[in-house]
Amino acid sequence: MVIDCGSALRGDAGSRILSPFLRGIGVRKVDILVLTHPHEDHVGGAAALLDEIPVDEIWIPEGIPVEAFGDSVAKRAFRVRGKSAGDAFSAGGASVVVRSSAPGDRWGANGPGRGRGVNERSLVLEIRYGLVSVWLPGDVEQGPDAWGPERAGERRIRFLFLPHHGSPGAAPDAWCRAAAPAVTVSQNSNCFTRRNLVPSVQDFFLENGAFTIRSDGSEAFCETNRHAQDLGVPLAASLARGGKSC
Repeated sequence: MVIDCGSALRGDAGSRILSPFLRGIGVRKVDILVLTHPHEDHVGGAAALLDEIPVDEIWIPEGIPVEAFGDSVAKRAFRVRGKSAGDAFSAGGASVVVRSSAPGDRWGANGPGRGRGVNERSLVLEIRYGLVSVWLPGDVEQGPDAWGPERAGERRIRFLFLPHHGSPGAAPDAWCRAAAPAVTVSQNSNCFTRRNLVPSVQDFFLENGAFTIRSDGSEAFCETNRHAQDLGVPLAASLARGGKSC
């Protein structure tokens, strides 16, 4: 399963990063391509991926026209599946569950109705593997209410990807409180301006008890309890060449 494909505007992330990375780890076919919502910085690279690697199914939020995801997806409409809360996929002992999407507003010629923006229509996903739970809220900005209820008494080790690229307008503090994550992941840079979205991101995450990993594209820096350790962990060459991308 591949979730979103990055942008094609400033160097096509699909052909420059995603396809080479997948081929490099031996992937010759993608079972499911998930496109969480039709914004260019999430779906722009899909055209290159679809041209270069076979894809069995394409998931999009239920209620959004396939044409909103671009010509390459639209011409493969027979592979597209509209998904909503409760839909799931399992493979290799892991499962992916759609926690929520926000259907209901009419999608007109110019996009969604007034009730919800495109970001709020994002597919919100959870990956489960054993005791590990990975939270992928897409670009929703309504806070953790989008996640829905957790099962009573369920104990999992949670990895939280902050919504909307770590934007402060997407309630990162509320998501951290709701998930109580062992690891929090945030992009913390605007892919178009390269400016930080959350200037105090390190202090914020450390104060909330998360283990923080930063990367400059060639090494990973691990921090916890306000003490930084340069572990000198080299990243895969294919990822290091790719630089930053949405």
